[in-house]
Amino acid sequence: CIVWAVGSRSPAQVDRDGVKNLVECVVNCSSMMNTTKFRTKSIFDFTGIPGSFGINRFAPLDDVIMGGISQSRFIQSSFGASFEGNVTTESNGGFCQARVQWKGGNDRLDLTGFDGMELIVKGDGRRYKLNLKNSLEPEFVFQASFDTEKGEVMTIRLPFSEFLPSRRGSVAFGGSGLFEEQLEVSNITSMAFVQSKFDTGGMTNAAFESGRFQLEIASVKAYKDVKPKIVLLSSAAVTRPFWTDSERAAYSYASQIPIVQLNPGNILGEKLKGEDILRLSGIPYTILRATGLNTTEQLPNRKIILTQGDRAVGRIHPIDMAKCMVFAMNSKNTSFKTFEVESQNQYEMQDSEQLQNQFKALSYDCRETLYPREP
Repeated sequence: CIVWAVGSRSPAQVDRDGVKNLVECVVNCSSMMNTTKFRTKSIFDFTGIPGSFGINRFAPLDDVIMGGISQSRFIQSSFGASFEGNVTTESNGGFCQARVQWKGGNDRLDLTGFDGMELIVKGDGRRYKLNLKNSLEPEFVFQASFDTEKGEVMTIRLPFSEFLPSRRGSVAFGGSGLFEEQLEVSNITSMAFVQSKFDTGGMTNAAFESGRFQLEIASVKAYKDVKPKIVLLSSAAVTRPFWTDSERAAYSYASQIPIVQLNPGNILGEKLKGEDILRLSGIPYTILRATGLNTTEQLPNRKIILTQGDRAVGRIHPIDMAKCMVFAMNSKNTSFKTFEVESQNQYEMQDSEQLQNQFKALSYDCRETLYPREP
């Protein structure tokens, strides 16, 4: 369903309680929840009773095998598991990894039917890599990088299509076979968390520095893409009344617009509460934050601009906003994402394929409880 809560009641009744009532209705409707195609497959859950969730299956494989002196370990933490250690480029080193292996045959990880890997992590601001392997060749793996924010719980989703074939830290085949060699997800034989001076593809890891590191992991799952079940039309600027002084100063153009200064009835705050209720529900959702809806200065069928971070200041014709919502509702690239929408008069609206690519490039919302529990 598409939802835009309207009415003559207070913002709290419309934008917060209206969304809350809808979410409760969907959650309590077994037929609707049963038709939700979103699924995850739990691979490791490191929360709960210490020692019983696969932590002891991970073993360090550090640069000492190449003469380096980096060291790491994979242990239980209050968050779940902790991949931690000291990494250094001394003695031609520069990487640590924690690896789990499957023997093959009946002992293998089969992720057929899924679209990528989902990690719930708490990082230290570094960039890490996830390695997946299904080849007998010792140094051949598929890699994908992800960034962390220090102390922040993040849900990382890595599509299988973004895992690149790699050998000894560089793109395999010199890049010539980059799109020929595909990860065979039906027969994963090993998985590893990696902290390295090299990024995916062999480029220098811009976020790398020698010293202590810690990546805490709550769970590892495979996920399947689904279309959103609720598309919520919200407003740009919902977070701005709550910005810090430094944020207001840095983005004064966005914090000084009339709706932020006036915020009648705390309408922006109530809209934000409604968003949070939906985000925490476990229902596949998309939240579109419209900039100023305008029929006098904005033309219809204009180029749609999508941004994240709630700093957009612009306008969009209601027809284009409606079209964007329909595109989002029918896309597997918009679930669990929140973004701002505006349009540019000087360009015509992009075609469906171009818009889908823009949807795909958007980041997922980072919340620990974004996704439904196992069916």
